[in-house]
Amino acid sequence: MHFKVITKPGCPYCDQAKALIKMKGHTYEEDRRDTPAGLDAFVQEGFRTFPQIFVGEKLIGGFDQLKVYFAAMPDDDF
Repeated sequence: MHFKVITKPGCPYCDQAKALIKMKGHTYEEDRRDTPAGLDAFVQEGFRTFPQIFVGEKLIGGFDQLKVYFAAMPDDDF
């Protein structure tokens, strides 16, 4: 399974989300928002907290929601 993770520099939850995705054996694409324009775009997209995690086009949410998402998956899916 492939994820998209919107992150910002210095965000511990972003780092934890990326580590969890890797630990579960999945891949991710990182969309790093490290400029004022990137941060403004993030807010314009309707987000307030980092990270924001997607699987395909489906928004999972932040790190806590990612943990719930993985907890709900059968072990066979890893």
